[in-house]
Amino acid sequence: MNNIPPAVTVINSSELPKGYELLNYVIERKLGHGGFGVTYLAHEVVTDRAVVIKENFPRECSQRHTTNLTVGPTSAEDKELYEWALTRFLDEAKVLVRLSHPGIVPVLTAFKALGTAYYVMPQVEGKEIHKTAPSPQTINEAWLRPVLQKLLEALDYLHGQGLLHRDIKPSNILMCADGSPLLIDFGTARSSDASHTLTRIGSPGFSPSEQFTTHGKNGAWTDLYSLGATCYYLITGEVPQDAVGRMEEDELRLLAERNELHGRFSSDFLSTIDKAMRVPRKDRWQSAQEWLEKLAPAHAPEQTKAPEKDTPAAGPLVTQKADEDSGELSGRVIIFCIFVGIAIGGVIGWVIGVEIGWEIVCVIGGVIGGVIGGLIGEVIDGSGLNSVFGKSKRT
Repeated sequence: MNNIPPAVTVINSSELPKGYELLNYVIERKLGHGGFGVTYLAHEVVTDRAVVIKENFPRECSQRHTTNLTVGPTSAEDKELYEWALTRFLDEAKVLVRLSHPGIVPVLTAFKALGTAYYVMPQVEGKEIHKTAPSPQTINEAWLRPVLQKLLEALDYLHGQGLLHRDIKPSNILMCADGSPLLIDFGTARSSDASHTLTRIGSPGFSPSEQFTTHGKNGAWTDLYSLGATCYYLITGEVPQDAVGRMEEDELRLLAERNELHGRFSSDFLSTIDKAMRVPRKDRWQSAQEWLEKLAPAHAPEQTKAPEKDTPAAGPLVTQKADEDSGELSGRVIIFCIFVGIAIGGVIGWVIGVEIGWEIVCVIGGVIGGVIGGLIGEVIDGSGLNSVFGKSKRT
């Protein structure tokens, strides 16, 4: 039984008209209408600035009255679902107001009016990502990887607050003047532990199958599928095959298997996107952080080359000290051998000097012995025998 008073007529149009005054805001035009609500461009009278207003208007259980433009449940049977959706919208608006991340559009305030609820965001200057990204023929990993990482960081933050976006697609990602991406339009955002689920809510091609069923389990993997589908679209220019259709016959061409992309993208990078878009949710990335960690190695600082096997694993100061010690020791070995050689030569000269002149032969024998001793010392030094003295040959 319909619970709308007989005198009230229901109209098909779901948006507020241009010029309508909603508290401190004047509606200028409708920006969009999704499954959960209507988005307006409005003028904030007090601050004299443009803002974006999101109105709670779950399409499957809501309607607007012509006489006073209030919003209410479509029927008595929908009353419980509508009231739950309204309560959830307000609860999550309170969380959105507290969010603070450079990759998420801020929510300024939230309020109730006309039987439903609203929240207000600043109007952000920027272009939708598919309108500013390089064409599918020229886009490459160097452009897309940092954009993807920043979006994953924003989702990691959002999911950490217990919220899901649930409508990530190219038109809901703005590229700001500084080249950074910004997630917008949180009208479909829902708590990750919500016990109720509205049916058939999603954007075909960009939403996973669980968003099109009453009891589909939504989680971080839901947003990550949509982000992967958005990347797929930017790379190929093709809207991915609808997720429900993929459940029956998966005809989606995996990015990593497209040879024409390998000159501009690494196989590993493309494989991370393919994994995000797998049909069974358990086979996808389970968190934004998990996907980020897979992407991280490509941007890790370049590792210092590992030392060769015969290179001392020591820092410059330690190596220099080792060289000095080794050089000092080698000098001692050579000097020692020279003195030994002189002594030996002197003895030999003395023995034979009796015959041809002791003084002369001693001197000659000493010099010759010293030279021989020096040569022997160098040979000993080079052969590694000075390990006897506690050191090895310097490099």
